[in-house]
Amino acid sequence: MDKFMCGAAGGALNAFCFVTPVEYIRNNLIIRETQLAAAKSRTATAAAKGPIDIIRKTWQGKKGIKGLWRGAGITVARDSLGCGFYFVTFAQFQKLLKNNDADKPSLATTMVSGAAAGLAFWCVALPLDTLKTLVQHGASKTAKGAFQEILQQSENNAIRASKQVCKGWQVALGRGLPSAAVTLATYDYCYRRLEKSSFER
Repeated sequence: MDKFMCGAAGGALNAFCFVTPVEYIRNNLIIRETQLAAAKSRTATAAAKGPIDIIRKTWQGKKGIKGLWRGAGITVARDSLGCGFYFVTFAQFQKLLKNNDADKPSLATTMVSGAAAGLAFWCVALPLDTLKTLVQHGASKTAKGAFQEILQQSENNAIRASKQVCKGWQVALGRGLPSAAVTLATYDYCYRRLEKSSFER
């Protein structure tokens, strides 16, 4: 529980302070470029010139600078829950797979544990990520509204709606598993090397 709470706290703080405004800007750049490509016209008024232009236009809008934090609630929920399960899964898999005769988990154990952590993160985070993107694009005002809209489009079929909110899982897991494996294995290796170096001094 301690690892879950610490991971969740870190994920929530990072999501609110940095991830929400950055992803808001990125998502709006993507959607504007997509709309322009579909229209096959690049007018000076419609095109966003870059991140600074998105920030300026958002600031000049009704909510001012607060507009950059559109979807903050669902982003915090995604990253707090995701990071909580991420660190818990990593620790539990290391404990489960570790050779009882070894003092420390092997590289293979750490990488498998990292991949499992990445899987846990995206299993929790992907549906929330889909809802967050719809809110930040302006398609819905709230995550609840986004889900209700998906449910209506799926003709109130829960299975279809679930498939919709988990769309793109192949890409998410294809990136998330190896990324988490490499990240946590590198962290674990560097931490142990530094710990050993400090002990020897």
